[in-house]
Amino acid sequence: MGGVKNAEIKERAIQYWTSVDAELGAKLRANLGTGSTDSDAEAANKIG
Repeated sequence: MGGVKNAEIKERAIQYWTSVDAELGAKLRANLGTGSTDSDAEAANKIG
């Protein structure tokens, strides 16, 4: 999701993953909310 620039799409994706797994959703929100420019692989390593 790091390549997604549209804030509405990011928010919808975060909401979806939060409904699947609350902890994962919180981690995604924390990582995406920082304005981080990590690659998808780097972001995934932070999450898992």
